[in-house]
Amino acid sequence: MQPTETLSIDYSNDMNNLHYFDASIFGLNFRFEVTDPSIESLFFLAFPSAKKLSIIDGGEQPIFGVCIDVQVPEISYTREAFCYQFSGDTYVAENRYGSVVVGLQTNSAEARVSRLMLDDTDYFISQVLHFIGFLFLCWNQRIPVHAAAVNKEGHTLLLIGQSGIGKSSLTYACWKQGWNILSEDTTFLHLADGIQIWGNPLAIHLLPESQELFPELANIPVIDLPNGKKKRRIPLLQQKDFVSKKISLCFLEAKRESRDSVVETVKSHQVIQYLQNTTDSGFDLPFPGKADVMDSLGKLPAFRVSIGSDIDLAVKTLSELVEYSSK
Repeated sequence: MQPTETLSIDYSNDMNNLHYFDASIFGLNFRFEVTDPSIESLFFLAFPSAKKLSIIDGGEQPIFGVCIDVQVPEISYTREAFCYQFSGDTYVAENRYGSVVVGLQTNSAEARVSRLMLDDTDYFISQVLHFIGFLFLCWNQRIPVHAAAVNKEGHTLLLIGQSGIGKSSLTYACWKQGWNILSEDTTFLHLADGIQIWGNPLAIHLLPESQELFPELANIPVIDLPNGKKKRRIPLLQQKDFVSKKISLCFLEAKRESRDSVVETVKSHQVIQYLQNTTDSGFDLPFPGKADVMDSLGKLPAFRVSIGSDIDLAVKTLSELVEYSSK
């Protein structure tokens, strides 16, 4: 491929053969207009917690419009990073194979992508569907927190920590022992009659060396993720519906050489500082409603957890926290 090649997009392409579907993500309603019907199944793969809405029976009207036009490419394809721009209330992501424009004030998004990008399922989901969904959710008071979320007996623990601290490993260990999984890395919070909590439990992604901790993963291949990282992907089975009656925060710290995990209580005035210290890039933007959510998190039970070398004992420690916080 020559560096000067660009995607030739026919913007005169009439979209007479549109496929429509409506869906709800975390309480927000969307109307999709797409030129390839397969995008509908990809959407529900990208957002397994989304609910399909009937456009025949009516109901609440979708308020976020998304149009995706699939173009026939004229150049060969390879994964290429998007370039991002922000101007006023509009976000733009583009490369040689397509573009995505999201208008936050107009509640609309438009994407034109190469068919070859669409066929690269993981990349299309990450760079197009998740990009659009993330922006609309974040700017409509669904606040992202860099945390895994695991649930046992109606009690949700937010496992908070920077990348590489062990959130995904601990989440996988909890899943093996029957916990419900809301998310492995990003959890969305919204204030409405208390704190509403949402996740997108698609899969758990573990480092290539995870087989040292979990020998059963030796035959799970290491794959290249759209963000360039190499991980083992463990698909999650469809999660059963469950109610989160209580929420507690667990700030994860560096692993200990000893087998046992150590837990300390975090005082309410320390919670905001802990949240700021564990926030990676992208989670630190001033999303609408973020300050109120952070203040509410400061009122929840919070703990600092140093994970021991025995991952099963670490899960037992989390179970004890659930019992303690439920009293």
